[in-house]
Amino acid sequence: MPVPQLIETITHVGATLDPLHIDALQRRRDDLIIPLRQLVAQRMQPPHAETTGYARGHALVFLSSWGDSDTLMLLLEVLRRHDDDLSLIYELLEYTVPAFGAQAVPLFSELLNDVLAPRDSRICAASVLSLMGHLHPLMAGHISKILRSALPSAHSTSPHDSELASWIVTALAELRSKSASSHIKQLYTAGLLDPTICGRPDEFVSALNDTIVPVVFRDPISIYQ
Repeated sequence: MPVPQLIETITHVGATLDPLHIDALQRRRDDLIIPLRQLVAQRMQPPHAETTGYARGHALVFLSSWGDSDTLMLLLEVLRRHDDDLSLIYELLEYTVPAFGAQAVPLFSELLNDVLAPRDSRICAASVLSLMGHLHPLMAGHISKILRSALPSAHSTSPHDSELASWIVTALAELRSKSASSHIKQLYTAGLLDPTICGRPDEFVSALNDTIVPVVFRDPISIYQ
């Protein structure tokens, strides 16, 4: 199947791909990398926003499966946009980003700390970093430190984002990071966290003592199953 026809197919197929199309895309990997990157880069604009979003999602799935590092850099640019509908991209991050390996950690750390990036992108960065800590246990301590450093000071008079801070606390709880406990207790006391997101103080403490459930990452292509 010619490359233009394959691109046309994933642009209009919607949310799912059948095995024949998956196989055809896999066979033309070298020829498809640049066109698929272009799909990842394009903004979702009406009136074709939904089909554009699915096409971009399919492109991200295959490029991450192939470990295309240029796609990772492109993805970080996309996640910094305020004039784009990133909802589908957010849903796919946990299924795609880990395929890029440890190189994703410093990049998503930068995104987490980028005050100019959309809040939802920064929240997703915290979740992705937590997931990477589970998948790469030797990096868990380093990732916990990254997350802790992104928390506001309980005594700061500067504006802060309680929603973002609450999701960072959730990520730390998922990593069972007890080293952040005293800081987080201060944030609870100061009323700087949202318990509907990160739980009450006692729930946070309880979560730190829970057994970590092993996380297994599969090839992004398996999402079509």
